[in-house]
Amino acid sequence: MILVVNLEGRRWLCDVGYGESFVEPFQLEAGWEEEQDSGVYRLHVEGDEWYMERKVENGWRCLYMFTLEERTFEDFREMCEYHQTSPSSIFVQKSLCSLQLPRARLTYIGRQLISTEYTKGGGSVKTTRKLTDEEIPGLLRDIFGIVLSGKLVPKDEDIVIPKIHQPDTCHTMDLNSYFQRVNLTNSGHPSLSALRELHRHHVHSVPIEGLSIHSGEKIILDVSWIYNKIVVRRRGGFCYENNGLFLWVLQQLGYQTQVLSAKGRNRIISIFGPPFDHMLLVVNLEGRRWLCDVGFGESFVEPFPLEAGWEEEQDSGVYRLHVEEDEWYMERKEENGWRSLYKFTLEERTFEDFREMCEYHQTSPSSIFVQKSLCSLQLPRARLTYIGRQLISTEYSKGGGTVKTTRKLTDEEIPGLLRDKFGIVLSGKLVPKDEDIIIPKTHQPDSSSKLDLNTYLQRIGIEDYTAVSQTPSLSKLRTIHRQHVLSVPFESLSIHSGEKIFLDVEWIYEKIVLRKRGGFCFENNGLFFWVLQQLGYQPRVLSSSVKNKFTGLYESPLSHMMMTVDLEGRRWLCDVGFGDGIMEPFPLEAGWEEEQDCGVYRLQVDEDEWHLRKKEEEVWKSLYKFTLKERTFEDFRELCELYQTSPSSFFVQKSFCSLRLPHGQLTYMGRRLISTEYTKGGGSVKTTKEVTEEEIPALLRDKFGIVLSGKLVPKDEEIVIPKIYQLDSSSKLDLNTYLQRIGIEDYTAVSQMPSLSKLRTIHRQHVLSVPFESLSIHSGEKIFLDVEWIYEKIVLRKRGGFCFENNGLFFWVLQQLGYQPRVLSSSVKNKFTGLYESPLSHMMMTVDLEGRRWLCDVGFGDGIMEPFPLEAGWEEEQDCGVYRLQVEEDEWHLRKKEEEVWKSLYKFTLKERTFEDFRELCELYQTSPSSFFVQKSFCSLRLPHGQLTYMGRRLISTEYTKGGGSVKTTQEVTEEEIPALLRDKFGIVLSAKLTPKDE
Repeated sequence: MILVVNLEGRRWLCDVGYGESFVEPFQLEAGWEEEQDSGVYRLHVEGDEWYMERKVENGWRCLYMFTLEERTFEDFREMCEYHQTSPSSIFVQKSLCSLQLPRARLTYIGRQLISTEYTKGGGSVKTTRKLTDEEIPGLLRDIFGIVLSGKLVPKDEDIVIPKIHQPDTCHTMDLNSYFQRVNLTNSGHPSLSALRELHRHHVHSVPIEGLSIHSGEKIILDVSWIYNKIVVRRRGGFCYENNGLFLWVLQQLGYQTQVLSAKGRNRIISIFGPPFDHMLLVVNLEGRRWLCDVGFGESFVEPFPLEAGWEEEQDSGVYRLHVEEDEWYMERKEENGWRSLYKFTLEERTFEDFREMCEYHQTSPSSIFVQKSLCSLQLPRARLTYIGRQLISTEYSKGGGTVKTTRKLTDEEIPGLLRDKFGIVLSGKLVPKDEDIIIPKTHQPDSSSKLDLNTYLQRIGIEDYTAVSQTPSLSKLRTIHRQHVLSVPFESLSIHSGEKIFLDVEWIYEKIVLRKRGGFCFENNGLFFWVLQQLGYQPRVLSSSVKNKFTGLYESPLSHMMMTVDLEGRRWLCDVGFGDGIMEPFPLEAGWEEEQDCGVYRLQVDEDEWHLRKKEEEVWKSLYKFTLKERTFEDFRELCELYQTSPSSFFVQKSFCSLRLPHGQLTYMGRRLISTEYTKGGGSVKTTKEVTEEEIPALLRDKFGIVLSGKLVPKDEEIVIPKIYQLDSSSKLDLNTYLQRIGIEDYTAVSQMPSLSKLRTIHRQHVLSVPFESLSIHSGEKIFLDVEWIYEKIVLRKRGGFCFENNGLFFWVLQQLGYQPRVLSSSVKNKFTGLYESPLSHMMMTVDLEGRRWLCDVGFGDGIMEPFPLEAGWEEEQDCGVYRLQVEEDEWHLRKKEEEVWKSLYKFTLKERTFEDFRELCELYQTSPSSFFVQKSFCSLRLPHGQLTYMGRRLISTEYTKGGGSVKTTQEVTEEEIPALLRDKFGIVLSAKLTPKDE
């Protein structure tokens, strides 16, 4: 990252963050050359790229290149992470510290100290001194003024080839170098013969390979990176790399190109991949369009005419193109017939469009490049392929025949083989891999049909399209709704058979209509929404909070998707994706009650919340609650992911499949088959049959019409407490209930007009009643930044929380009581490391009251017990210690006195924040190994003049004495004692097993 400053009619380059850079601002002018104390520098420009160069004894050396495109600080977030983690980063490979001196530089690196003296004209003299580990801390302190808070691990590893970096060269991407790489002298003006030669030479010279993934390298969708990898480092790449580079080459040569996206057909499992799975090119030339693809292992060697039905034999086999509607299929002839390689449309794409799938193919266990370390090179009428620990030689014969020979390899042989057979020398150690592909999680089956309404109608048993087409009507809507729930199961089997569910209507159509599967609510109602749109209805998507029948808790407000349709003067609720839900559209009218074949339902309204209830043996049970706020399909993406991964998800805990019958329901769950018959008035009769694991596949096939592509792992685990759910309470957040939670029985004592005395009371009672704790993280619960969730957790479940929870709830309380709190953020000083954390690492607030501003913080373990005046230099003793506020420029420091020493708790500015600002840190503090909350299972509660803290397997009692002193006693506790200790000392009963931790 560098800066430009406009000043006195010129632009100046500023860079105080580069080891060998200039000492003073440098004129941003092409060709500018200047000697400074640190050396001689110059700027030169090629196209829109500027090169900063430094003179060395044997010429000019490039430091970096840049363009004048303006960036933001935020743009560097990803690379900041990269430079802390990647083995290709100099900062990871070398522990270094460098300081510029007048006409000299001092550099510590690994176990060396390097002194460099600069001489006139760009010369330099270096001296190096070896260091011992013991010497380094003193050297850093005395020479650089640095005292580290943690132990330094010296490192100075060789940098062979950075994995995503260009080599140190100041020439731009060069066509001649590319021609040399593919063994061509040049490629003349655009012509078909020139294109054929170029295409053939590329596939014969550049391997298709995914070795980067298995040797610690990251692949970046950037043509300059790719050029350096393939041309300079003489590597290969997968389709985005090979075809991305080839696109650049064609454009430089003057060809008219288009980028297309294809879905590759995995030959191992015979299914097509997702959109943007493969990239290919089209060139318009000599009155025809030519398909170019130098990035697919079994593809053609020369450009292929983009013409329906075209068939052609090339050195690598016999190929043909056929078209179905707007989809084109590239097929290859094999001994037993034609095999599809990929399918595509002619919709033009951009290189950028493939960024997400480039990441997918480097990370997903469903990607062949992740599952297999492979490298393949086309030869004249043959192909050589390395995969895992095998070398496969394929010879092509006329008419599409092949002869394959396979040789086993040892790990020791592989590097030499890659070098000698493919010309590849890896910079990192290769980990060979050749794992079975069972079912990719995001792929559709091998089917070419588009979303077809008639096929859907046949899937739900409606053979006559005209019966539901033409003008929308209530009777037709009833028919479609009813037939869907009678035909399409409500099921979670994908999660338990290795499949991933995607919120994409095409995926869902393929799964439910073509593969005759079912799905959960987002799938069933997502497809039904599309169906209604196609039939001319105007559905509106709604979301609801499902009431979990196992726990009695409401789930997230986005835990269920349904829709409404306005028709014939009324609004109708439609829901084909809920196990116990309605069978036919239901009038969206307060108090409406109706018996359907599957039970008796009623809609009730509480303020703006609607509750759908079902009658069960004379008792009305809530199914879900919702508002009429319109949603989009996209809104459910996060919950769709959560329901496939969270141990709190019903769909994760239970493998199930349920299908409605006329007046009944059939449900498979775990190792049981449950038959339910509905009787008049809301009654039901259930029968249960145990099934063995061996019986389940046939049961699913015969009873539900489902054949899974992966092996099912039956599951039926108990649900104790969902981790993100609300309690079953229709009451809104209630201030009086909160006050009772913190020991204030008389609401009037703190209501009416805000006052300092009342604020003191509430603040003090909160910290004395609500623990500061991280137990959720160590008992399988996820913490959400949502005041309703926090209220349910702290007030109704009588739990505690960390700062975002405690202060988030307290902020709401103050607002309800008429105060006007302002949210602030602070950087906490970690008492274990002595380092300040993120500026958003803690949340607190201020309140203006009675002519002064007061700091309020009920969510910090060692913090204030009562509101504290926000005044520079203010010092005050409270029951829990002595505190002081100090100001340095615009930063305020809250300090606490400990045995005559003032220790900083946190520092902050007065910049106002919002609750939303802390969302990212809330997630980080639940997942990062650098988080105190992740490293330690703890719970701390203030007492009058003391504090009780559980941590790991210890109970620590602290008594505060006058003047900032304290006396601590520690008691070891066993894992068996902890639940009772939490219950008796802190009033906390966890819903799941705690894993003690104190790292």
